[in-house]
Amino acid sequence: VEVHAHPTEKIVLREALARLDHLQKEADAEEKVSGAYVRPVMLLQAQRQTAGQQTVSVTEVKRMLLEDFQVPQAEVVICTGAIDELGDTDVMSRDCPIRYIITVDQLREGWDCPFASVLCTFRESASATAIEQLLGRILRQPYQTRKTREDMNLAYVYAVSAEGKFLELVQNIGQGLVKCGIEKQDAKELIIAPQHTDPLPLWENSVTVNLPVVDGKVEALDMSVLPEALRKKIEVNEE
Repeated sequence: VEVHAHPTEKIVLREALARLDHLQKEADAEEKVSGAYVRPVMLLQAQRQTAGQQTVSVTEVKRMLLEDFQVPQAEVVICTGAIDELGDTDVMSRDCPIRYIITVDQLREGWDCPFASVLCTFRESASATAIEQLLGRILRQPYQTRKTREDMNLAYVYAVSAEGKFLELVQNIGQGLVKCGIEKQDAKELIIAPQHTDPLPLWENSVTVNLPVVDGKVEALDMSVLPEALRKKIEVNEE
């Protein structure tokens, strides 16, 4: 289990999405070798909605996916105690478009999908028990065989974690593994945690991109090819 954390929700989600896209490319390459179809799936653990408090709720997680990252709506479902958009959908079918499953505490009992390989949790203070409910879902190896693409032999956790809380997060994940039935010593060895201070050393502020200059003139950026939601976030400075 490879663990990454950052205190900013959107950065955590962005990196989890990038990981899922990378795993999809690896899965496509793996299929050419083994013929086995794998569509990596992400489980997203939202915060409980609390009256009078701003939380990263199920609806907010879905909004971020659709609006901030332009994820197709057909790829996103909510699966909680009150809402079950999964129903009897065969997530492992080649015809199924689902790549993102949003939940809160745990998925429906008996539900299983070996394609689930990335867990993105917004529960900053998630206990070992809370993590264990979903951790076991991303440990099931598709078709129970080792893949030739090494990245596909790992499970990934991306978590919102306040500064100084990363060690606690890793310990809780270790305890969650033990609750999943793994020996304590094995659980410790199964966790890969970045050694640097900031597990996601990424841009938190705006990014400036200089446009190419041809014959002394700045080449204009063709904004029409970008999704409308993304165009609204780009400022063009013509100075």
